[in-house]
Amino acid sequence: MKKCILFYLLMPMVVFGQDRPYGKLWATRSQVIAQHGMAATSHPLSTQAALDVLKAGGNAIDAAIAANAMEGVVEPHVNGIGGDLYAIVWDAKTKKLYGLNGSGRSPKSLTLAEFKKRGLTHIPSTGPLPVSVPGAVDAWFELHKKFGSMPMNKVLEKAVSYARNGFPVHGELASALAEGKTSLSKLKPLKPWFALAPPVHGFKRSTKKLYGQKGILGANKELDTIVRRMI
Repeated sequence: MKKCILFYLLMPMVVFGQDRPYGKLWATRSQVIAQHGMAATSHPLSTQAALDVLKAGGNAIDAAIAANAMEGVVEPHVNGIGGDLYAIVWDAKTKKLYGLNGSGRSPKSLTLAEFKKRGLTHIPSTGPLPVSVPGAVDAWFELHKKFGSMPMNKVLEKAVSYARNGFPVHGELASALAEGKTSLSKLKPLKPWFALAPPVHGFKRSTKKLYGQKGILGANKELDTIVRRMI
């Protein structure tokens, strides 16, 4: 009987243990309502970069590029300038729908004959052979040339700033690094860029200094340099 009573007492905590205090029980997040623009990404800083661009007078394409660039800085294990980009854009002025395939091509010398020469019948999942020429950055500029309204240096300003000055590493990135999805032992130049999640007994490093300066903030000076050169 005690077990049954305990179960019923705990039920409300389980059912209503979400951050949305109203609506359907399966709706776990609060509604987001806006009048003049909206952005949704997997990281708060990327979303904020997009919103900042919109507030400064940029359009949806400017905001999307700003968010995508920021994602490459703060979530390098899932996004980056070494990847591809696909976009579907509705142009309200022309009333037309545009599509962009920003996927990179295979290297020129990586032919079918080369795969057969190596005794391969399919493209391997790892190693140098499945790597294509990155198309994301070129796609940024193609989109911006046709639809952008804000200067590109302003669009990429936030991404450059956080790449240069560092950013707090969230738990998802820290978990990915810890679980080996991104192996720091194999990517030695990346070590100064990241600090792992907050330890159980608190930080032993400064929360206001970069990792390379005995702090815990991530930094990516190489990416900062690349992005600034693109501008």
